[in-house]
Amino acid sequence: MTTPSRPQIGWIFWLRWILAFILAVMVGGFTLWSTFSITGILAAFAFGDLAAGYIGMFVAGSFGGAAFGLMNWFLLHGRASGARQWTLINAFGWALGMLTMAIVGNSLHDFPEGLAFGLSVGSLQWLVLRRQFQHAMLWIVANAVVWAIGTEITFALPYGIFLAGSMVSLILGLIMLWFVRHPAHHSDQSVSSM
Repeated sequence: MTTPSRPQIGWIFWLRWILAFILAVMVGGFTLWSTFSITGILAAFAFGDLAAGYIGMFVAGSFGGAAFGLMNWFLLHGRASGARQWTLINAFGWALGMLTMAIVGNSLHDFPEGLAFGLSVGSLQWLVLRRQFQHAMLWIVANAVVWAIGTEITFALPYGIFLAGSMVSLILGLIMLWFVRHPAHHSDQSVSSM
């Protein structure tokens, strides 16, 4: 008697990851900048300019992260336990990442800002991924590196945000594809418990 095998996850997953990322960046970007404008004005009135920037970045990051997390939840649902927490983790991770980026950005260049953002987001996402994917620590390193390079590209080139967003989604999508193809041995139980 043979045991049923899991369906092979292929390039369609990767393409959907990229499309979800693009959609999330569009939704998140609009939300990010409109929220930043509104909260920045309100916080500037109440707290002063520096606090306004920090509050605006935190609130805007939470909306952008929630959009990103929701789009990716659709892809991870049924493939990873903890997918339900993915939207919340991303909302807080992006908020923390944007705040960290704002603090680091007051004295440094784009690369360290992206590194700080990638470490914040990747570390919180790792909390969900570590229980079911082998080598999940790679996710933190990959996020730190691709967001650092992506942030540098964004501000160094005309239309750099499009190139940076493409690079980030392609690389992180490939890594996530590799993860879902190589789950940890105990993940069969956690996937079925969703």
